[in-house]
Amino acid sequence: MRVMSQLIFVITLMMSSITSKADTVLLIHGYLSDTNTWSASGVIQKLQSSGWQHTGAYLVYADGRLFLKDLKASHGDKNMLVVDLPSEAPILLQSDLLAKVVNAIGDKYPDEKITLVGHSAGGVVARTALVRHVLKNVIRLISIASPHLGSDMAETALDVSTFSGPATMLPGFMGGDIARTNQRSKQFYADLSRPRQGNFLDWLNQQVHPKIIWDSIIHNGQSNEGYDSYVAAYSQDMNQVAALKGLSSIQSIALEHELSPLDAQLLSELLAD
Repeated sequence: MRVMSQLIFVITLMMSSITSKADTVLLIHGYLSDTNTWSASGVIQKLQSSGWQHTGAYLVYADGRLFLKDLKASHGDKNMLVVDLPSEAPILLQSDLLAKVVNAIGDKYPDEKITLVGHSAGGVVARTALVRHVLKNVIRLISIASPHLGSDMAETALDVSTFSGPATMLPGFMGGDIARTNQRSKQFYADLSRPRQGNFLDWLNQQVHPKIIWDSIIHNGQSNEGYDSYVAAYSQDMNQVAALKGLSSIQSIALEHELSPLDAQLLSELLAD
């Protein structure tokens, strides 16, 4: 009887240690954005109301230096971090920097499962990092309105960047000093051009992807027309990626490209699974 009691105690202890393992969510912004986009859209607040603690922000420089801005929140079972990447940089560079952040988190918290959440180009950056690097403890990617099959807006911006003289205005897409932004972002635009033989997305979408959970949150425009004004709905569906066909869940909502409280609700539900 004593042996049985001891066995039950050991099993209970083991189950307790399994269920108490913490989870971490890393939020990755898109083009011409930063960490503030997650709070401005209400995503951080919604996740906090669902029990996720906002524990810090990683600042990343183009030379590879990382700086963790610790928010002094206690590290619990459900932790949320944001990362600030140089969003005008080429996708390959951003993905390499993201990999450094993810593996820094994995080194600091080796027992934690990590979910990557990328909005817009951030989803493509995250997927590229997963293909190019072994990312410690990553179990899932949730992409939101991400151009996995490219964007004709990126191609238009690339065309503009090749012009000499003043750049053509692209309202709502470029912002700030249009011409300088265009020049700095030229390779980024090329990276997000629709797949054609030999270009970046053609290469990426044929690579072997890790066996993790894949989720696509699709913005199909407020009129359900299949276009969110920047990225076509089909391009946001990771099932359209040759290497991921049939592997991604789909959540489709009538939204424009920007993050919204509806994204926060869907994200909260997915993370509760």
